[in-house]
Parts: sequence; C-alpha cells; structure tokens
Amino acid sequence: MSKFFWITTTLFFHFLTYAAVSQSYDPNTSEELRMRNGIPNLFEKLNTKKNITIGYIGGSITRQTGWSDNVFSWFQNQYKDIRFTEINAAVPGTGADFAASRVKNDLLVHKPDVVFIEYRVNGGGGYEARAIEGLVRQIWETDPNIDICFVYTVGEWMLDRLMVGKQYGFGIIIEEMANTYGIPSIDLGVEIVKQLKADQLVFKNSSPVKGKVVFSKDGVHPNADGHKIYSDIVVRSIMTMHDIGEDRPHKIPKPIVFNHFSNSSLLSVNNATKSSGWQSVNVNTDAVYNSDQYRTSSMLSDALKCSKVNETLRFNWEGDLICFTTIPQGEGMEVEITIDDGAPETFTFGQSSGNVYFSKFFYAQQQEVGQHTAQLKVTKLPEGTSIYIGQAMVHNLPSGSNSENTQKPFKEVHTIPGRIEAEDFDTGGEGIAFHEVNTNKKSETNYRSGQNLDVEIEAKPNQSNGHIISWTRDNEWLEYTIQVKNAGEYVIKAMATARNDVAEQKGLHIFLDGKALANKINVTPSSDWFSDWAEYSVNAKLEPGEHVLRVKFFSTSRWCINLDYLEFVAKP
Repeated sequence: MSKFFWITTTLFFHFLTYAAVSQSYDPNTSEELRMRNGIPNLFEKLNTKKNITIGYIGGSITRQTGWSDNVFSWFQNQYKDIRFTEINAAVPGTGADFAASRVKNDLLVHKPDVVFIEYRVNGGGGYEARAIEGLVRQIWETDPNIDICFVYTVGEWMLDRLMVGKQYGFGIIIEEMANTYGIPSIDLGVEIVKQLKADQLVFKNSSPVKGKVVFSKDGVHPNADGHKIYSDIVVRSIMTMHDIGEDRPHKIPKPIVFNHFSNSSLLSVNNATKSSGWQSVNVNTDAVYNSDQYRTSSMLSDALKCSKVNETLRFNWEGDLICFTTIPQGEGMEVEITIDDGAPETFTFGQSSGNVYFSKFFYAQQQEVGQHTAQLKVTKLPEGTSIYIGQAMVHNLPSGSNSENTQKPFKEVHTIPGRIEAEDFDTGGEGIAFHEVNTNKKSETNYRSGQNLDVEIEAKPNQSNGHIISWTRDNEWLEYTIQVKNAGEYVIKAMATARNDVAEQKGLHIFLDGKALANKINVTPSSDWFSDWAEYSVNAKLEPGEHVLRVKFFSTSRWCINLDYLEFVAKP
C-alpha cells in the first residue's frame, strides 16, 4: 500500500495541470477520462468536512475485493484527518435496472458524498437508457450535492471495438447521459488496450505468463494485478479533476427519455396471492438459495418455492413493466405469465452448474401504464426440482410525468389489407413505439435520422422501399398503428432472413392490441442473412378499426432476424 500511495501522490501535482474540455464528447469513441463538470462538491467537502462517505454501485467487478477497495484506501491515505466510510452497493450479475429499483434503500440512505457507477459490463436489463437515467436522477433528486462518476470496466467481448478507439454497447448510452448531465466518465479499457498493444498484458489466461501482466482468468473479472491497473486509473483520474467545476448543487436537466426508471420499486413476493402448493424458503438454511448467497439474497430477498406444476402466484402492481426473479435448476423449467386478461407469455429456464445456482431476472411484456394483475403459473419442472420465486421489480412512469413522447404513426396509419415496411414503425421512442436491446449497433442510413432512434435500419436497394430492419435481438419489438378496413381472415406474409448460428428457434411473433394475433413465425437460418430472403406466412383473423400491431422478435441465441416487410392479404 505504501508504494501505491507514493506513486499516486507523486502523480498528484502533475495531473493538476490538466484543463477541462468541452462536455460535448462523441459517445461512440472512448477516452480514458472525460471530466465534464468534474466532482467539485467532493473536493470542497474534503477541505471542510471530517466525515466523508464513498459510494459504489455496479456488478461483480465492483463487488470484488479490488479496484473499489483500492480507491477507498487511497482516499484514507491521502486525507488522513478525515473519517471515511465505504458503502459498496454492487450486486453481482445485476444491471442498472435493478440498481434503479434499490438505490434509495441500498445506497442513498447512507448519504454518500460521491457515487461511482459501474454498469457497462452488466447493462440495464434491456432497458439501458431508461435504467441509467433513472438511476442518475434518483441520486440527484435525493441530494443534488452528491457527485457522480461513471466507471467503465472491460469484458473480453469489448476489446475489438476498444482497440480501434470505439466505445462499446451500453457505454454509448451512458456517454450520451454523461454529456447531458455533465457527469465525468473514466474508461478503464483505454489503458488496457494500450498495454495489450505494447505486448505488456495478457487479458485472459489461467496461469502466469513470463514478462507480462495477466489481467484475468475469465476475461471479465480482474485478478489482483488487473484490479491494481483499474484503481491506478481511477485515482489518477480523480486527481486530474481536482480543480474542475464549481462546488454547487447539480442541476437536473430535462430527461433524455421521459419514461426513465426514477419511479422504480421492489415488490415482495410475500405480497402475492398464492395457491396452496407454495411454501416459504428458509433463507438461512436452504441449499439452493444459499449456493450463491449474496447475489440470491439481493435479487430475491424473501422467496417462495413449490415442487409441482399448475401452482400460481398473483401480483397486483402499478406501472408499465414488471420483472420477476427466480433460481433456475436443471433444464426445461417453465412458467407462464399472464397480465390482466392478456395472452399468457411462456418463459423457459435452464441451468446445470454443479453446486452453484445463479439467480435470474425475467421481464413480462410491457403494458400500458396503470394498475395491473400479473399471474405466474408453473407449467414445467425438471424432475426433483422446485421453482423459487422472489421479489419483483416494478417500473412506473416518473411521478408527475407529462410526456411529450406519445405514440403516433411515422408517416400515416398503415391500411390493411396492404404492406407495412418494417422500417416505418411508429414514433414515440424507446419503450413506447419500440424496444431496443442491441444498443451497440446503429443505423447505417440517414432514413429517419434526427429521431433519436437506436433501431438498426440499413439501406438495401434491392429490398422493398430500399431499407430493412437488421440485427434484431431476442425480446426487441416494433409497433405500427394500423387501420383494418374489413373484418375477416388474412394471410400475413413476412419477408425475412435469419443468421445461421446455434439458435434452435428464431423469428417473430405478432401481437394486436397487446394480445397474440397469430402463431409464431419461425425463420430458417441462412449462411448469408443479408441476401437469402424468403417469405414466411401465417394466418390471422382481424376485426375492423384502428389497432396497434406489435412485431416481437425471438431467438434462443444472440441474433434474431432481419425484416423487410409484412404484407396482409385478405383471404377470398
């Protein structure tokens, strides 16, 4: 520790000479430090207070004994007259959506003076923009004098982009938030890439390599040497920001996404109405629950379990999204979720991991904002297993929200019978007119530019209207306002292609006004999923009038399909 202290103290005066630069950074590129408004309130408190609380929230990399503890030790050594308290609210295997549901109880009640947020690796549960913005706003709504700093850790899958100076995935969204809110960001990947290029570091290896630093064994979680690299970067970045910004309450700007997760909560499973086959889990002695005790207790809290099918739980909740927690075991565990009087949605789980069982989140389909009832029904159980259900995450619109993001047709209402171009989905934004998981891919055309879309639209001159929807992922969806002229039976034709990979199933499922309209359409994978187009058909019955049509993509692997259009043809 003394050597670490000497190095960082020596660097202190050198980094004070750096000057702040513009807050308008390119979110698609990476730099080690983007100071923006800095952390001036923290430095003012370091000069005037006797007690300082350092807060962390993130995933397993931050929960490990490592970079966060090293940084905390640096504060203690650098400011010996101050009593420091560390609050590490990181939970392994969880994202920013879960953080938004628990930050008040797990972190903000301790009144931190600064919060380091680490979620580039773990993401936001598929609702990245809503999650990270809601998390930030809750912190400043609680106390606008709390400084925030984003910290980007590294997974092996990010290296290709980082090697060429590009930001990765969720980091792009966080950078957009950082620009708007003036929050500094530290990208730990820049130094990692520098050492990789200099042949000084091996990112992943199970044993030592002579003459090089081995960063990790698994390509994600640093060893002690890797954590020291991380903490050295964070410390020098903190020192660089010493004279940046003015100590004053942070201003909360107009939100980027109106339906951010600042009004999120956790609903105890004990509030559910249960059928007779459920029993309470002894969280102190249950072997499955305690196989990964900290993660499971954080995600599920109290839990119920049952060992037979057809048992049900009913949750009353208010909002537009509900997410359940479970502990998968074996292969083929299955539940159905039914919201209000809608069609049941099936979720299948599998996990054969020896003596450790990792908890899992699963989201039901998004609803209109309001009061809802969700029924969970157990439909399949592997022999000798019990299903465990814990608390639910509930996301509601922010209090007092008066959204300008209302759903409207992009050009005009789509008339049925007729063709719907896939790229002409409704306007309204994320969670309203579409849901996008794959934030790393961006549109490669100017079609619909300026609409703040994360949906991948590509120019394909040989396809209908010259554009397609591409690189879709499991659980992404698009919505279209349609006008059905006449009631009757229709054939729905989907022009699509799918990537040839390990997925057993991939395709699309069409819903009308929140209910399944027809059977799922399975799309046959192809070796060239940008050229080998085929038309797939399904039958459906439609009633006249205006409706909202949802196209939801599914896949048992990473990528789903590309979609050109849907065509509705009336049967004779």
